[in-house]
Amino acid sequence: MAIARTGSLTAAARELHMAQPPLSRRLQHLERDVGAPLFLRGRHGAVPTAVGRTLVDAARDALKAIARAEQDTADAAAGRAGRLRIGVTPTLGAVLLPAVLAAFRRAHPGVRLDLTSSGDSAWLRQQAGAGELDIAVAALATSPEQSTRVALSGEQRFVLIAPTELRLPRTLRRRAVVDLPLVALTAGEGLRQQLDQLFADLDAEPNIAIETSEREMLVPFVSAGIGVALIPEGFARARLTKGVSIHEFGPPVRRAIGAIVADGSATALVDAFLVALANGTELAARATPTRRARTSTRSR
Repeated sequence: MAIARTGSLTAAARELHMAQPPLSRRLQHLERDVGAPLFLRGRHGAVPTAVGRTLVDAARDALKAIARAEQDTADAAAGRAGRLRIGVTPTLGAVLLPAVLAAFRRAHPGVRLDLTSSGDSAWLRQQAGAGELDIAVAALATSPEQSTRVALSGEQRFVLIAPTELRLPRTLRRRAVVDLPLVALTAGEGLRQQLDQLFADLDAEPNIAIETSEREMLVPFVSAGIGVALIPEGFARARLTKGVSIHEFGPPVRRAIGAIVADGSATALVDAFLVALANGTELAARATPTRRARTSTRSR
């Protein structure tokens, strides 16, 4: 490219800070590899042949691509660009993420966000540990899991929604749900697991009036008078409708939630999103192992 740009081997050698004979030998070696002359040499300098112009154009495009790749890599390393894969449970995503994602996009317009939603918190945590997700926002495991760490933690409160015609008190004892017909998700879903755990703690069997695989049907079914449902407080208040009342528990029903990432050093992009998540919610950073401090926080 230097020969094509300067028009002579002498000027190209000067630009490259090398002697002309070594440059001539390099050009001859390249022409042998290509199998054709690349430049026509004469008294007026070196002019690219048709083959030479093809090679120069391809080399110029390659250098531009390398420069772009270097810049893209630097931007990704600095958290200015790249792709961020986030997994979240539907109820946490609906409450925690909208404002956080909007703020993050304003601060990082060059970052592509890929969102995966699943009611299976264990699967989301596994995906984070396997590197398939950069961050999982989900219910936490009851014990430490391999390949992952909890970067932010908090809690998710649950309430009982009921038909207003039942005229239940505003605050309920947990055992009050034993005698009530329940609208529930199918077994295995995250919200259903919370319901089953509550009844296991009460040493009782739930009275399931209807099961559904769709969480958005819970509130309408309760509004129709089919039964009551145990759902996250934030989810309930965002969907409060006529004919439905919200009841808290005493003591509260809650589960630990957080942002889970792969064990090890996080990228600048992941760190930037964790900062946005901490600033936009009540999730708080977990203490480092050296400090062993304990943090208590709530997230609705």
